[in-house]
Amino acid sequence: MTSDNKNTVSFSLKSGENPIADAVISINDLTGHTDDKGNCIFENVSPGEYDISVSAGIFDEYRDSITILDNDNNFNINLGQNSYIEKRPFEAYQGKEPYVFVSYAHNDAQVVFNELKRFNDIGIKIWYDEGFSTDSEWRDAVGDTLCKSSLHIVFITPNSVESLNVREEIFLSLGEKIPMIPIFLERTELKYGLRMHLAFTPSILKYEMPEDLYIKQCITTFRQYGFEVWPSNDLMILKGNLI
Repeated sequence: MTSDNKNTVSFSLKSGENPIADAVISINDLTGHTDDKGNCIFENVSPGEYDISVSAGIFDEYRDSITILDNDNNFNINLGQNSYIEKRPFEAYQGKEPYVFVSYAHNDAQVVFNELKRFNDIGIKIWYDEGFSTDSEWRDAVGDTLCKSSLHIVFITPNSVESLNVREEIFLSLGEKIPMIPIFLERTELKYGLRMHLAFTPSILKYEMPEDLYIKQCITTFRQYGFEVWPSNDLMILKGNLI
């Protein structure tokens, strides 16, 4: 049962000591996304018992029950850090050779990580957000890393369109004229100015392409921007990682 009083409910979501951005938090039929500090706020919530679920990329889905009282309600949720570290496909590239910068929503991490492993296995050096920090200094470092990259790949999904961090990286890339290839993993409505800004940017529509054609287009794209793809049986290696 719930009363007619309305309250503010705040969630702070972390992995170890690090905030988790772009996670989906649901309490009954209410849904919100965490910001870059891992916070999510619901307004005008009636007191009572609620079921909560948290979906955050490769973290196991979190479920619990909470009681909302007649005042401000603050909940801290920590999903731990080991599972995220264990599931990363490889460490993000930190060297001085040409590399690909990847933008994605954390909530798509499991699918995106599969793609990154395939690219890494044919010799593509990749920097991607490993999900450990979102403070202002870290964001500045991410921007600097993006500006030094040779190619920017953006994995487009409904989740990534809703991600402020992904949108900021897209706009920075366009402003700095960094070569960018959006890869659409799902049919996605482009919002928040993305439709206009990406209208003339060549894209790869993975969700509607045969797998062989998608793989060949990725390889062609990497070679077009000067990346060495190896070995000679690169197509079979990429196909092998589908299993």
